[in-house]
Amino acid sequence: MHIPDYLETLDRFELGWMRKGGDLQIKNGDIALTLDGDLQLGDSHFNSLFRLIERWRHNQPTLDVLYASMLGASDSLDDMQEARDRGNGALLSQNPAAYHHETAEIMGYESASSVYAGSIVVVLNNMLQRLRKDLGASEDDWKSAGPMFSNYSAGSVITAAANNFRHHDEWARANSAAGQQLASMEVLCAVIRQPVQDRHGHPSIRTNVCKEVLLAISDGSVDRLHNVIFEFSRALAK
Repeated sequence: MHIPDYLETLDRFELGWMRKGGDLQIKNGDIALTLDGDLQLGDSHFNSLFRLIERWRHNQPTLDVLYASMLGASDSLDDMQEARDRGNGALLSQNPAAYHHETAEIMGYESASSVYAGSIVVVLNNMLQRLRKDLGASEDDWKSAGPMFSNYSAGSVITAAANNFRHHDEWARANSAAGQQLASMEVLCAVIRQPVQDRHGHPSIRTNVCKEVLLAISDGSVDRLHNVIFEFSRALAK
């Protein structure tokens, strides 16, 4: 496993100013600690970003593997669905066993791609939520920090996707949506460009849509996804 170098990470994400300023701090005559008991390095602004960088460096190899696995499963799913749409797949009337095996594979790739994506957004959301708390960022700060996707901040999109991954089974049972559930649905529907309600007036999101959300904000590139996360983090920390 290759962990990205700290200084290289600073250069990659335009954080070169953090090469200096990471000294231990004194507060009330003692060494300053973070709220969760870690040593505070530099002021709260520096320390918040430093902690994000360290968590990202340790998670980056896993995130890259998950993203590649998501793309692989998604491509296989698309290939099988397109073959079936063209009439090149197994036919139920001619070979029921082959048809059901093929259907099971389609469902497997669909599940795999969405689970890989869901795992990614939960990891990213945990990282960004700790940054938010370390900075003491307000709700307005969180919602207005760029980059924006369909008028929603990257942080808002990642949080809504994480909510979808954790609760999509609950969403599937809902005949109507309100509160946090509706707020998350509004963000996700804007990003993946679908109405919040179907033609019957029911919530349109009833499944795990994390793959579609990640592809929309990353353009199919894990490097772009990492850039989005740090662009948002820099904006939130200003």
